[in-house]
Amino acid sequence: MFGGLFCIAFGLAMVALVIFGDRTVKNAKHTGVRVSAQVIGEEVEVGAEGSRFYHTKVRFPGPDGQWLEHVSMQGHSKPVQRELVDVWYDPADPTQVTVDEPGGRSRLVVGVGIGALVAALGVFFIVTG
Repeated sequence: MFGGLFCIAFGLAMVALVIFGDRTVKNAKHTGVRVSAQVIGEEVEVGAEGSRFYHTKVRFPGPDGQWLEHVSMQGHSKPVQRELVDVWYDPADPTQVTVDEPGGRSRLVVGVGIGALVAALGVFFIVTG
């Protein structure tokens, strides 16, 4: 029973976090200032069992004309092969940046799907347990 409740809670929390993250990106794209940013590199994060995640590092012109740099929060399994990407930033706080990441919609679908599957497993464990 406890395992089932844990699965339900974990699955629902995952769905909520994925949807919240997607809403945050949509809000940034709606209210932020869009500029082209130059990809200047990447930061490599080494995960479990040696897997690598690449975080895109960009440089873009800020509201006062100064150049700002930002490293994306989302890691990718392959480095970004583009020279320019779009970014949106909050003019009141230019450190709040959203990088136009590839595959945004697919991450939403996969994240919600996995969360719903985990929650469904929890319901199954409770019903059969």
